[in-house]
Amino acid sequence: MNTILASLRPSTDRTARTSPSLAAADEELPETRSPCATAHRGECARRLGPTVVSAAAIWLLLCVHAFALESDSLQTKLQHLLAQKSERGSDPAYLVRLADVYLDLGDDSTTDAAKRQAAYEEGARVAGRAIELQERNADAHYLYAANAGSAAQLKGVMASALTIQDLKRHVTRALELNPRHPAALHMMGMMLEELPWFLGGDAAAALSYLRQSVEADPGYTHARLDLAKAYAKRKDFVAARGEVETLLQQPLKPDASAAERRRRDEASRLQSALALK
Repeated sequence: MNTILASLRPSTDRTARTSPSLAAADEELPETRSPCATAHRGECARRLGPTVVSAAAIWLLLCVHAFALESDSLQTKLQHLLAQKSERGSDPAYLVRLADVYLDLGDDSTTDAAKRQAAYEEGARVAGRAIELQERNADAHYLYAANAGSAAQLKGVMASALTIQDLKRHVTRALELNPRHPAALHMMGMMLEELPWFLGGDAAAALSYLRQSVEADPGYTHARLDLAKAYAKRKDFVAARGEVETLLQQPLKPDASAAERRRRDEASRLQSALALK
């Protein structure tokens, strides 16, 4: 059942993950996204000199560079927040921002598994503390579920019914407090999509939640890609192509993360596959 937990992975799209108020407050912290990968293409070519390399090799180098930049900036952001802990350790808004950064650190695939695991577990702990201080904080409930679910998946823990119900309880509470929370809608949709019926899986409800997620945030790439996959799984290829086309028509932000770029590449491959249907 560990494959179920894999579907509960949180979004790495920061703007979709948290409320507008948190996103605005987050701007006070150091930048966490890497520069546009295309900006590094010329420098990469200069360093390689006359060496002939494939486009795929260049792209791989750019991705590794982008990940390294993101990892370094996330550590800077974490240190900036931790420096405020003695003064703001009882501030729910501060704890939510800290849990969000720990979630980003856990999502960093360039970091070793032990550090990622520790980041997710600390993120869940911090989000749990925020809930104790302010139970009606939708972001705190979502970030608890996202960090806890990711920690369990990374650790390889079998998804027990109790674990799943705990995650669902917090995502449900997030949606009670904020019915248009894009990431919580996305996470609920994927849980219902992947869970077997005896653990609460519901294909029809899953599709509804995924649709609501992209309605709440039309630029939420991760949710739209999963919605396209859900349509394809149901052999509704027209709807699937429509979602992929919408995704690819949206401009890629200059500060888009490496994960966001990978997702668009996946959407392009899906578009090619759907063209044959």
